Amino acid sequence: MSRPVSIISVAFGTVMYFLMNYIFVNGEELVEICATEGMTAISMIVNAVFKSRTMIFVIMVFAVTIIIVYCVRRLSIDHAFVIAVGTGGIVQVITILVGHLLIGMSEIATVPFLVIGGIVSVLLGYLLQFLIYSVDYTRTERTQFEDDEYYYYVKAVPKVKVVAPEVRVKRINARKVKKRR
Repeated sequence: MSRPVSIISVAFGTVMYFLMNYIFVNGEELVEICATEGMTAISMIVNAVFKSRTMIFVIMVFAVTIIIVYCVRRLSIDHAFVIAVGTGGIVQVITILVGHLLIGMSEIATVPFLVIGGIVSVLLGYLLQFLIYSVDYTRTERTQFEDDEYYYYVKAVPKVKVVAPEVRVKRINARKVKKRR
């Protein structure tokens, strides 16, 4: 639903995940080191997180997925949003699985959890797409026109709207108003 600039926020979120995960896993050791030398603990955390090949790979996978979803979503085809969600889910699961096998990303999750997480993400994407981008492709119109310098090709897809029925109230025992002269 966003633009490629969201790669920045996704990258920061991924760094925060790996930072909190490292602190959670190595918390007792870090507490002991913090008691004697605080700066050593901070440098340990920074070195462990920012030199992690897994984190860099995950950021790259998320960036590629965001770009692919954005490009597919911008295509001028029917159901582009639906196709983008499915394509993004497939690309992300496959690339994470390849990375899991190639560089041993065992600290993220096991293979079944990666696949289940990908399926859940795609389902949430479809739900979000349904709630936000409800469009009626049956009434899609394509038109073209031109001016002095350009030809314009427009595809108009109407949003789905639920029209409230017109309510008419019929009074059965209505009082008659006497006319005054």
